[in-house]
Amino acid sequence: STKSMVMRYGRKLTDIDSEFTIKNISEQIDRGIPIIWIMNSGTNYNAAVNSYTKERKAADWDDWQNNLTERRQEMRQAVKDEGGHACMIFGYNKKTEEFAVSDSWGKAFEERWIPAEAALTASQYYLRFGGPVLYIIRW
Repeated sequence: STKSMVMRYGRKLTDIDSEFTIKNISEQIDRGIPIIWIMNSGTNYNAAVNSYTKERKAADWDDWQNNLTERRQEMRQAVKDEGGHACMIFGYNKKTEEFAVSDSWGKAFEERWIPAEAALTASQYYLRFGGPVLYIIRW
């Protein structure tokens, strides 16, 4: 399990007992504490997040914000249940309700963006038990 792997390296994994919202996650990030997010990741998730991030970087900011409703719907459909994984939520945009996430798979995965709604859909615990699990790793 994730918890036992973290403990093997002398760290402690602490559950965040709160809802998966921009407000709750931003409070941790604003304190300098990145969040470990247990989620589903696979071909569909990665293609959707890569495309979303690429479009976000190239878009005119006003146009991007105006078209978010449609993009959020597309993302929720694309991140359905796939293989289990963990990544880090290290940033957010409250205005657009998006999270910045990072993976350990190399430079192309170090900063990608996902709408909060799609992140909730991709959360493993949400899909299986009705609510996400978020963690903080402590030394």
